[in-house]
Amino acid sequence: MFNISQEAKNNFNLGNNYFKQKNFAAAILAYQKALKICPEYIDAYNKLGIIYVFQGKFESAKNVYFKIIETETENYKIRYMSHNALGEIYSKLGNYKEAINEFKKAARSIKQRA
Repeated sequence: MFNISQEAKNNFNLGNNYFKQKNFAAAILAYQKALKICPEYIDAYNKLGIIYVFQGKFESAKNVYFKIIETETENYKIRYMSHNALGEIYSKLGNYKEAINEFKKAARSIKQRA
């Protein structure tokens, strides 16, 4: 687990407040600031990914989830969630082969836990 500074947490919480208000532009900036302070802040990446998917910015969302997978190598739940999100994104893009591949990776991440 990474040590997350209070400043990064404050920016993340600010992003969450903006997110709840559907002020996605401000939320993105707050999450990005949290990530600048703490580049390993997985929750901030995840919220960015959610916003990008919601906005239809699938390439940006893919990049976020790839970064999560690259950063978090041990937590199977996070890897599962990230691969599953990538599968959903590829499905929305009509790239079903890649979607299936990501869903299989999600399933493997759960199996590796056992």
